Amino acid sequence: MQHSPLLSVSCALFSAHLLVTECLPAQQLIVAANTGSSTGVLSTVATPPPWSVAPAVAPSGADTVVRAFGNRLLVLGRQNRTVELRLLPSLALARTYAIPQVSAPRDIVQVGSRMALITDHDAAHLWWLDLKTGALTVGQDLSPYADRDGSPDAMMMEVDGDRVYVQLQRYDRNNFVEHGAMLAVLAPGFNPDPPVILLDTIALQGLRPDHRMQRNAAGNRLWISTPGVNDDWGTFAPTGIEEVDLNTNTSLGFMMTELQFGADLGPFVMVSDTKGFAVAHTSIVASTHLRVFDRNLGQLAELYVAISGRLDTIAFDEVRRQVFFPVPGVGVGTGSVLVFDADLNTQLSGLLGVGGNPFDMVVAQ
Repeated sequence: MQHSPLLSVSCALFSAHLLVTECLPAQQLIVAANTGSSTGVLSTVATPPPWSVAPAVAPSGADTVVRAFGNRLLVLGRQNRTVELRLLPSLALARTYAIPQVSAPRDIVQVGSRMALITDHDAAHLWWLDLKTGALTVGQDLSPYADRDGSPDAMMMEVDGDRVYVQLQRYDRNNFVEHGAMLAVLAPGFNPDPPVILLDTIALQGLRPDHRMQRNAAGNRLWISTPGVNDDWGTFAPTGIEEVDLNTNTSLGFMMTELQFGADLGPFVMVSDTKGFAVAHTSIVASTHLRVFDRNLGQLAELYVAISGRLDTIAFDEVRRQVFFPVPGVGVGTGSVLVFDADLNTQLSGLLGVGGNPFDMVVAQ
């Protein structure tokens, strides 16, 4: 089956199931930054050099996830359990939705012209949010894939054409037992009437999938961070960057392991079928490392080390071939972003202050 490629331009296909919008080159990096234990801001960084910054364009809660779909930005507040619909490129607030029924929201994707799908780490099902009416309703039942504590531990999602891939960590929080991570595959349409159906599940080899997933340019591979738990990289645990064949819905194993990184893995971006950049952490001090790697050669270099804390976000501007890396701050409102050349592995910018510690980033129009 042929899948549409993933581009860092704000495009959508003309389809009965997909949002129709104009195709525009990505012009800004949107950063959701934490300013305190319960507060945050949205900041922007222009993607063309010299990367002008607009810090604290809008307030947000802490631990906020940002997702761009065409000319819309969906802002999911994990802590305050809200969704904001903002317009791109201005970030003007169009509407706010309270989602108190969602106990532990983790991710949100737009599926169609008006519906959003939300994962709930503490529930045995997904949630539908109608962006037109604000109605929040129970979505796909995932209880057959729950572990012994009753939850499948849903995390991040990826939309691929007419499918949605949902990470299921599947670990028993009461007895600390892993039950085998999976991807749930939802299809064929994005309208809850009739409901989306659970098409398939994919057994993963790695533990605790997390962070954003990424498809390759051909659309036949999906890459997933399966980092396990902190400080497990030297224990020969099955952790690393895992590859899934989207034509057969099977795991192909690891393209890179945590043991090869010599560190705990965070999020990553692939800039080609073989080369990528990953966020890594060591246990000596709370630190955030930028590593560049090649799946055939292993880790190539460590490009930057920030020893002032741990951050887990990274973004790739495919049009300008730039990687955006978060740098923790040492005080309130002092976190930053650095820009690296995706081909030459060189640092392009100085520290770009974004008004707080980056929690999530997305390249958008």
